[in-house]
Amino acid sequence: MKVVIASIDFIIDMISTVTGQRPKPGFWTAAERFVIAIIGIGVLALLAITLFR
Repeated sequence: MKVVIASIDFIIDMISTVTGQRPKPGFWTAAERFVIAIIGIGVLALLAITLFR
């Protein structure tokens, strides 16, 4: 689980670097983690469906 959270934090940091905006710690960071995790699960599911067709 720590690896997943670290990966999500890394993605948030990359997006923050590109946009120049860093979210305040607390709710927004947790919300961004949730959204990125959902998007990641969707991308992995789409990849799995595509590969195993």
